Amino acid sequence: MRNVMLVLGALASACTTTRVLQRDGCFVRRTERAGSAREEIGPCARPPPQWSSDRATRLAQECMASEESRWMSRAVVAWGRGEPLPARATEAELMRSCVLEPARLADQSEAAKARAEAERDRARLEREASEAALRGESAALQARLDSQGEALRERLAELAADRDALRAQADDDRKHINGSADRLATFLGDTATRSAESLGQAARSASESLGEAARKPAAPALAFAASTSDSDGRAGSEHRSSRDEAAPQALAPAALLGLGAPACAAPLAACAAPAAPAATPAPPPRPAAARTPARLPRKPARPAARACETCAPPADAAPPRPGPGAPGGAVEAEAAAPPAPAGPRPAVAR
Repeated sequence: MRNVMLVLGALASACTTTRVLQRDGCFVRRTERAGSAREEIGPCARPPPQWSSDRATRLAQECMASEESRWMSRAVVAWGRGEPLPARATEAELMRSCVLEPARLADQSEAAKARAEAERDRARLEREASEAALRGESAALQARLDSQGEALRERLAELAADRDALRAQADDDRKHINGSADRLATFLGDTATRSAESLGQAARSASESLGEAARKPAAPALAFAASTSDSDGRAGSEHRSSRDEAAPQALAPAALLGLGAPACAAPLAACAAPAAPAATPAPPPRPAAARTPARLPRKPARPAARACETCAPPADAAPPRPGPGAPGGAVEAEAAAPPAPAGPRPAVAR
């Protein structure tokens, strides 16, 4: 029997249904079982208001409807959980709060607007200050740039003046150097011309004088000999020639003009100026009692004549030709001298 009751209870519970309905603005929970039904009434909503065309009234109605909707949501949740319903405000309280809400919202909007205006004014002041600072910095930078540009322009003008001065100085120096070079070249050319002319005249005069000297006949040579003795018994001899007393022999024109001298120039010079006879050594001193006049030995004839004869040019020799260095076409003077006499006579002792 007990089992039957349990089975019937299970079947009855299995056939129970629960539904939540909304009827006339109220929530109703309907529970249906086998042979019975149960309804529980939940929170009910207030009737909807008649919407007004006034802006303020419409705002108050919307505020009351939003408050009623929020309370209804909380009440349904509590009713479903089996909890007591939350406290509900009266219509007068809702009206008073919703009428004051626009003013509060207006105050909030005014405060927000004031804050926005203050923020805008502060931003405007900051912007103006930043713009003023930027304008001051820009003016300072522009003034600095202008001063630097003016200084650079002055410096460029100075550099241009220095460049022009240096260019003019360089042109003057170049002209002076060119004029000095021209004058130096002219002076050197004139000096070379005068030197060549003077050298040519000197060479021609030397050639003429040497030619005349060579054409003059040589003076005859005379030799003298003398012997002396003193109280001490010393004897001495002296030989003198007329050629020794004559003027010194002039050089041949060929030697002055830079021409090759003939092979017999030295023998001819020896023929022209014969060497003096060698001095005879003095005899040892003798006593005064035995002093006798000294007697010179007889000397042989000098071989100068033979040397002149061997070096004399042949009769058919060609006359001298003008040398390559003779200026003005000067010719070489004859280097051959007239034959000298055979030699001086032997000296006679006194």
